[in-house]
Amino acid sequence: MSEGAAPAVTPGVHPRRRPLSGARRALASFGPALAVLFVGIATFDVIARFRDSRGWVEHTRQVLAAAQDARTALLDIETGQRGFLIAGEPTYLEPYHSGVRALREDTLRLRRLTSDNAAQQRRLDVLSPLLREHQALLDTSIAYQRAGHTLDALAIVRRGRSKILMDSARTILGAMDREEHGLLDVRLAAEEGHARLVTLVIIGGTLAAVVFGLLTNALLTGYATRQADDAAALEKQNTELVKQRVTLEEQQRELESQASELEAANEELLEANHSIEEQRAAAEAAREEALSASRAKSEFLSAMSHELRTPLNAIGGHVQLLEMGLHGPVSPAQRATLARVERAQRHLLGLINDILNLARIERGKLEFDLRAIPLGDLIADVAPMIEPQLGGKGLTQEVRLADPSVRVLADPDRTRQIVLNLLGNAVKFTDSGGRISVDSLDVAGSSPMVQLRVHDTGRGIPPDQLERIFDPFVQLDRFQARPGEGTGLGLAISRELARGMGGDLWAESEVGVGSTFVLMLRRADGDAPATPPPAPYSHLSPEPRIDVTQ
Repeated sequence: MSEGAAPAVTPGVHPRRRPLSGARRALASFGPALAVLFVGIATFDVIARFRDSRGWVEHTRQVLAAAQDARTALLDIETGQRGFLIAGEPTYLEPYHSGVRALREDTLRLRRLTSDNAAQQRRLDVLSPLLREHQALLDTSIAYQRAGHTLDALAIVRRGRSKILMDSARTILGAMDREEHGLLDVRLAAEEGHARLVTLVIIGGTLAAVVFGLLTNALLTGYATRQADDAAALEKQNTELVKQRVTLEEQQRELESQASELEAANEELLEANHSIEEQRAAAEAAREEALSASRAKSEFLSAMSHELRTPLNAIGGHVQLLEMGLHGPVSPAQRATLARVERAQRHLLGLINDILNLARIERGKLEFDLRAIPLGDLIADVAPMIEPQLGGKGLTQEVRLADPSVRVLADPDRTRQIVLNLLGNAVKFTDSGGRISVDSLDVAGSSPMVQLRVHDTGRGIPPDQLERIFDPFVQLDRFQARPGEGTGLGLAISRELARGMGGDLWAESEVGVGSTFVLMLRRADGDAPATPPPAPYSHLSPEPRIDVTQ
């Protein structure tokens, strides 16, 4: 190679980069540290000045507090002396003596705190003899009063010398206050200036440190990037080969994994088929058992229809004959007993009718005579029926219909049955002095539905039980069965009747506040239904129902 010729470069490989120069290396190593050191020194200096300013502000406030305490002590001394002269009671001297001690301590504190202020020291030099003379006059008047020479003591007060001394002392203390307030304003301004300087130094130093850091980071990052480019160029071909080898290995592993997954999925399908067969067999067995139970229930209800209703009707007839006196005179006690028998007969007959009605509803055998009926007329028919129960418990009833003329598409008898059941439950579970209200709500001007709401101020229903109260034979705490209070079928029958007419029934409640039962009915567009109601009982199981005849 001849002198001065360029060095040979291997194809595909970058030449070696030059290292950082000495100046750049020094900047990267010591620049941020020097910036932080400078900021630290400057910050320490301004913080020290700020602390000195704050100390002088606190010192001035202590002087002002001591002057105020001295004025308070003077007032206590004068008040105690005058109280003793007027009342002659030694207890009035307690504030006098405590004031004398406090005044002595306050003047000593003022002397110590203002040792750096010649003007304040001169004022204290004038104040001290005034205070001594003032206290001597007060002590003399107190001594005269103790000796019984009240007139001599009062003469000292009337001469007014003590007042002149008191006013002079207050004037001196006021002058001290004014000078300290002036010093306080100056020192507060200095403190604020030092605080601003601290903030500026910290902000400026932080920015400088950030700039040095960014410059250093850029320098080092550029150098590291160049080194990384060299390394990447040297390993590029090797990386491509490694990638190809890795790709082949991944494809092989993916094929093996897919084969394993297919085998596992096949095993899971076999297990699932076996489980489905077992579940189908169990479901078929349960269905056969349910059908058998349904047939037994049907036979029982049919027998109850013939065997219980007839004797119960006979009992009612015989009771009426006895009450009419056909078998001889009836005493008042016997008439009361017959009335109880008749109530029990009607209650049992009602329970049997509820059970039979539920059976007919489940079979879908109950027919509805849907008409367009005014909601106001319906409520006017039902509301008076519960007035005796309202009066017996001391309850009030309020009816507020948004539009009494609005008409609903419903079976009049079935709707009265639902509303009467809701009102009866409201009366039953509302304590004396409560309130029951009936109101309606137009869901929307063009909505096909209307809401009728029955609200009571009773004990309420827990949120997790709001749906269970509509299950047959379910009685919760609110509907806890008591002797002669039903089997828990009223709400179940009412909801099925509402759904059978194309509506619905649900409850809203808050424990301790009350409950609201909402009956949703279809709005009537004319005298006859424009469209047939939805298929009733579509939500019920399609299994065969109980065959019941009334």
